[in-house]
Amino acid sequence: RRVLFRSTSAERARVARELHDGVIQSLFAADVKLEVLSREAGADGALTSGLREVQELVRREVIELRELLLALRPYVIDTSEQLPDRLAEVVGRFERETGIRARFVKMGEPHLEVWRANELLRIAQEALVNARRHSGARQVLVRLLASEHQCQLVVEDDGRGFAFEGRLDEQSLARRGVGPLVIRERAQLIGAALVIESTPGAGSRLEVSVAGGTHA
Repeated sequence: RRVLFRSTSAERARVARELHDGVIQSLFAADVKLEVLSREAGADGALTSGLREVQELVRREVIELRELLLALRPYVIDTSEQLPDRLAEVVGRFERETGIRARFVKMGEPHLEVWRANELLRIAQEALVNARRHSGARQVLVRLLASEHQCQLVVEDDGRGFAFEGRLDEQSLARRGVGPLVIRERAQLIGAALVIESTPGAGSRLEVSVAGGTHA
């Protein structure tokens, strides 16, 4: 598992570098050119409006690609003790890049196999991406509640919630076909219990609980 994880991470990092040095830089150049053309359009309101629309589309694509880069070139941890610091970095970067108020709280020290700790970090990143794309949230709270025997990741937001009301475990989510599929799959991969609580129009709470211990 460790060899597979590291080889996969290396390939994802290579693709991320190519995206950053190629596509994103080209989009930045297009954004600058569109800004110049908008100014030169002057009194032509229809042309200016059209150029602004295209410019806004380019800027949205840059945001989407940045999120893809985070997924392709993720934070990688070598010991589970690094998990809280990496989560804090992920939450801080999310707040800076989206303008959504985000906070990270830690209680206890995690004791997990490294590959499980990395997957838990991926789950947090995916939950934050979903909060930006779909929830319309103004605030997000990420908590890590850890002990020697269990580690729980909790992500709460004040957005519009999921397309159901109540508290569902992974089996119920799968049966109804609701909830983020990527997170469900990652939770299954590490043998974690997943629960999502949703109040449409008032927010959601995602809980991922995995048994502690560093045994193989």
